[in-house]
Amino acid sequence: MGEKAPGLSLLDAAGKPKPLSAVAGKRPLIVLVFAGTDDAEGLRLLRDYRYETLAIWRTGAAICAVAPADPAALRYLRAESAFAFPLLADPDGAALAGWGMLHRSGLFLLDGGGVVKHRAVGPSAAPEAVLSILRRGGVRRSRSGLWERAAHLAHVVQHAFRTLRPAR
Repeated sequence: MGEKAPGLSLLDAAGKPKPLSAVAGKRPLIVLVFAGTDDAEGLRLLRDYRYETLAIWRTGAAICAVAPADPAALRYLRAESAFAFPLLADPDGAALAGWGMLHRSGLFLLDGGGVVKHRAVGPSAAPEAVLSILRRGGVRRSRSGLWERAAHLAHVVQHAFRTLRPAR
C-alpha cells in the first residue's frame, strides 16, 4: 500500500491488450481479483460487487475484475452473470503473481494516479467497506489538467447564460 501499482499486461474480452489505465482513466479504480471461472469465493466476490456497481460509479470510481483465465471464458462469464464491469484476463498468471494474488481472491483500490490505497484479501473485501472509503474521500481523483478545468469552466458559463424558459 502507498506504492504505485505495477502495470499489468492484461487482455480484454476480445483478446486485445488493455492496460488498467485505459479502464479507469484518472478515476479511482477497484480491481477485483479472482482465481478463475471455477473459484467459488472469487465468483461470490464478483456477485457482491455486481450489486454495488452503480453505487461505486456514483462515487466517481471505476471497477474491473482480473483473473488468470482465457479471455473467451471471461467473456462468457460476464455475459452469463450480467456483470456491468469489464473482466480482464491474465492468461499466464504472470501479472497476478507479481501482485501476490495468483491463487487468491480479493481487491486493490487504486487512486487516480495508480497508487494502491487499500488491499483486501478474501472475505474482508466487502463492498460496504470499500464504498465507505470512497464516500469518505479516502481515494481522491487525481487533479485534472488545465484543459479539463477550462472545458468545465466553459460548460458552467454556458449554462449560466442560458435563457430560462418562463414558468407556467
